[in-house]
Amino acid sequence: MIVKKLHIDDGPFSFITEEPFVIHAVSPGNKKKNKEDKKKEFKKKERKKERKKEEEEEEEEEEEEEEEEEEEEEEEEE
Repeated sequence: MIVKKLHIDDGPFSFITEEPFVIHAVSPGNKKKNKEDKKKEFKKKERKKERKKEEEEEEEEEEEEEEEEEEEEEEEEE
């Protein structure tokens, strides 16, 4: 009897098995679903990053406006 070693590298799982026994790490349906879930998570992270950038920009603009108003008030007092 010849025993072959099989190396199965499927997603986050990796197995070495002997031929009569085959282990399926992830079924194709689950693998597709996992990819979709990862895409959704990535999109969520990107949206969060965009929101943070927008909020930071708005805060900077508000600070600049406040500084300008303070400078104008100081000039008027002089």
